[in-house]
Amino acid sequence: MAASLIIRLIVGIIFLTHGFPKLQNLDKTKDFIMTLRWFKPVTLWAIILGTTEFFGGLFLLIGFMTKIAAALLLIVMLIALIYHVFVWKDSFKNYELSLLLTACLIALLMLNGEFSVEGMIGWNLG
Repeated sequence: MAASLIIRLIVGIIFLTHGFPKLQNLDKTKDFIMTLRWFKPVTLWAIILGTTEFFGGLFLLIGFMTKIAAALLLIVMLIALIYHVFVWKDSFKNYELSLLLTACLIALLMLNGEFSVEGMIGWNLG
């Protein structure tokens, strides 16, 4: 389905480009994680966040383990939305991208993709 390909490519690029700087500058990522207060040890969670976003984005981009990558990224986005809405009490304009990415990840969990590494090797995880 071409729609899932388009969603996968765009969302993959977004997460890839957001995850790379988190891994490249781990100290800045740790500073951000410290502001969240509940995620200790900070270094571990900074690595988990950067790795999930970078490799999750890469896997979406190439269509490899798409549903697993989408599920892990969905957890990241749900946590982000909880913070935006309930902890930071942000206005909608500050979390609209998070909400859109969440919807796209849910769609990827429900759609079967073509034009992917999974399709080439005959994997169908759901």
